[in-house]
Amino acid sequence: MAVKPTARSGARARPSKKRTSPLWLRWTKRIAVVLVLFVLVVGSIGGFAGMLELRKAGDRMGGLEKKLDQIDSPATIIYARDGKTLLYRASSEYRRLIKDYSEIPQVVIDATLAAEDKRFFDHKGVDFRAAFRSIFKNVKEGRQAEGASTITMQLSKRLFTSAEKSFRRKVEDVANAIEIERRVTKRQILRAYLNQVYYGEGAYGIRAAADVYFGKKDLTKLTPAEAAMLARLVRRPSAENPFQDLEVALRNRNTVLKIMRDENML
Repeated sequence: MAVKPTARSGARARPSKKRTSPLWLRWTKRIAVVLVLFVLVVGSIGGFAGMLELRKAGDRMGGLEKKLDQIDSPATIIYARDGKTLLYRASSEYRRLIKDYSEIPQVVIDATLAAEDKRFFDHKGVDFRAAFRSIFKNVKEGRQAEGASTITMQLSKRLFTSAEKSFRRKVEDVANAIEIERRVTKRQILRAYLNQVYYGEGAYGIRAAADVYFGKKDLTKLTPAEAAMLARLVRRPSAENPFQDLEVALRNRNTVLKIMRDENML
C-alpha cells in the first residue's frame, strides 16, 4: 500500500501571488486624496476669511438704521404758494416713497420677487441654490449669463458698497446681506429696496416709476403686466425701459409674467 508523502517540518509554503491595483486606479485614488486635501485647506482658509468679513460687515451695520432713514429722504421740491404747482425739483430725480410695508400691493411684491429673487422670504440674505445654478450656467455658456444677487445683496450694494464688478465687492455684499438680515426684517428690506432702486427716466422707487411710466400714483392700480414690466427695469433701467426700447421692455415683461405663472403667483 502506497503511503502519501507528507510535507517536511519547516518546509516553506509557496507564496501567494499578490494582486496589484491597475495603475489608473492607483493614480485616481492619489488624485482624489489630493483634491480632498485641497478642498479642506481652501475651505478652512475661506471659512476664516468669511468670519473676518462678517466681523467687518457687523461693524458697518452700526449705521444701518441711519442708512435706511436716508433713503426715505425725498429730492428737494419747491411748490408755488398754492401748494400744488411744482416750481423746482432738485436734479432730475423723482421720488415717491413708500412709508409703510402695508402700502405695497401683493402684485408688486410677486413681480419683484419673480424678477429678482424668488426665494427672498426663504433665504438668510444669500440664495446658495441660485448661486450654484448661476456658476454652472455661466461656466457652461462661457459668459456672465446669469447673476445670483439677492434683493438683500442689491440693497447692500446701494447702501454700503458700489456697482463695481469685482470678487472683493461680491464678498462684501454677501457678508453685508447676512448681517442686514440678522438686524432687520424682510419687510423692512423689501420696502427699502423698492424705495431705493432706480427704474430709469429719473424715477427712484416703485411709486415714482408707476407714475412716470403709467401715470398711476396709486400702486394698487397697477396690473400684473405693468408690475412685471417695472420689476424687470432695475437690471438695465436706462436702456431697456419702455420709453427707450419698447420691444425689449415687453419681452422682459413677458419673462417675468412667465415666472409669476410658473410660481403660481397669477
